[in-house]
Amino acid sequence: MSDKIIKVLLIEDNTADINLIRDMLNETKNNNFQIINCKTLNDGIIQLSNNDFNVILLDLGLPDSQGIESFLKLYEHEKKIPIIILTGLENEENAIHATQNGAQDYLIKGQSNDFMTHSIQYSIERKNTEEKLKNYQLHLEEMVENRTIQLENVIKKLELEIIDHNKTEDQLKKTVQEKEILLQEVHHRVKNNMQIISSLLSLQAMHLDDEEMIDLLHDSQNRIRSMAMVHEKLYMSKDLSHINMSEY
Repeated sequence: MSDKIIKVLLIEDNTADINLIRDMLNETKNNNFQIINCKTLNDGIIQLSNNDFNVILLDLGLPDSQGIESFLKLYEHEKKIPIIILTGLENEENAIHATQNGAQDYLIKGQSNDFMTHSIQYSIERKNTEEKLKNYQLHLEEMVENRTIQLENVIKKLELEIIDHNKTEDQLKKTVQEKEILLQEVHHRVKNNMQIISSLLSLQAMHLDDEEMIDLLHDSQNRIRSMAMVHEKLYMSKDLSHINMSEY
């Protein structure tokens, strides 16, 4: 921080205290302070609207505001810049109340310049660290949000693939069912046709007197029955590559 200008807004109305604070900060070797002084809280708020500051030094006893209310009004207007309270009265209750509500530090006037500069440095560094942590948290939240969106897209894609898979599976089941119905119909037709042929051969044999011809028709009828039995075995078999010939 030795080469960086630290812009300080000093809200103080007491001339002696203003000069003392200026002298204390200007005596610091490792920092270059640029001090702008306002003697009322309202003027300080106006300065904050028109300029960028690294830190605010606030006296609690001002012409237009008194006590801890001075800090609360200023903090309500500006929460990003560290506020260090300077007071001539050592009030532990006010110190606790101020720090709990956002003040970076609570100093008693007249303390050494090292103590004040260290407090300013610490306040700025703490505020910068808080900003970095906040930005990092926002970055993490953004990463989580993006990752969540990616996962949601993957889930949606998987859901669509599952839906398509189920549709395909349903269509295959429907096709298999249709083929089974068609196969049943073919089986019944083949079975009926063989039965008709066997019956026709039997009728034909009843009108013949030639024993040799009757035997030929009976042989043909037996062959038809054998074909019908093989067809039945094929239809009833779960494995078409193997047939139980002993049963046949």
